[in-house]
Amino acid sequence: MLNTHARTEQSSALHGFLIAVLAALLIGGVMNQQTPVLSSHAAPQDWQPSFSPWRHGGWYVHNVRYPAGSIGCVSNNYRDKKWRIVCDPRRGDLGEPGDHTFKTRNAAARAEFELAAEAHARMPEWFREIPDVQLRYVAAGLFERIDANPTFSLADEVKGACRARGSDEQALFDIATRYLAERNAENAGVIGDEPLGFTQ
Repeated sequence: MLNTHARTEQSSALHGFLIAVLAALLIGGVMNQQTPVLSSHAAPQDWQPSFSPWRHGGWYVHNVRYPAGSIGCVSNNYRDKKWRIVCDPRRGDLGEPGDHTFKTRNAAARAEFELAAEAHARMPEWFREIPDVQLRYVAAGLFERIDANPTFSLADEVKGACRARGSDEQALFDIATRYLAERNAENAGVIGDEPLGFTQ
């Protein structure tokens, strides 16, 4: 009888200890809970993507729009069947750094919403006022190249873009020059001893 009583006391003590530990974990977990930090460009929590099928097996995301006017597109039409943003500029090759994958179609669309919002934030206000949609589209691509490599030949880039897309070369050159001048001013104007985009 004495042995059973000792076991009951040990069991009660262990039970009490476990309850105290669980309570501390639960209270600590609630007390230390933090609201997830979202990017300032993240989609609002109540935002729902608007999809339609893309002919190559993915999905257009109609309520994701880039500054040049293109819409979002996500797909899991890859060998690994993972969801991706189809035109993700961060990706080099599949499986390499910058290849962002998502568990669901909605998660990929929300990530693309953020990418597009970041692209809008990088664009100057006057960019939206360019009336020619084709010119705005070509200029947006040129701006990305300026940001990626500001020491290229602006004249060569403009000529190449105009050959590929058939835009007004002088208008595009003027737009790119204005953009580059603003970037120079923002970045204090130097990389080494040369100003940004120094070659013409």
